[in-house]
Amino acid sequence: MSDKQTLIITGAKRSVGDFNGNKYDKTVVYVQAPLDSSTGNATGFATIEYNWGTSINYGRIAHLDFPFQAEVAFQTVTNGKTSKVILTDIEPVE
Repeated sequence: MSDKQTLIITGAKRSVGDFNGNKYDKTVVYVQAPLDSSTGNATGFATIEYNWGTSINYGRIAHLDFPFQAEVAFQTVTNGKTSKVILTDIEPVE
């Protein structure tokens, strides 16, 4: 199941290296999301952290002025028991 939303990207971080012989290469992006105000105990926004592929993706957005608005593509996947949302693409909005 796929979905696209226009969201605010507040930051990004890349990590590349080796830890105990295990190589890693990833990009993490931070996406603004509204807090659940339905109980009256929260208001405003927080950020959600999503993994977004390798450090190559960091290079696609590092030159932009943060925060920025983007079309963000998500995919919902499951292992048959639980599901999770994966960020699959970011396209900055001009």
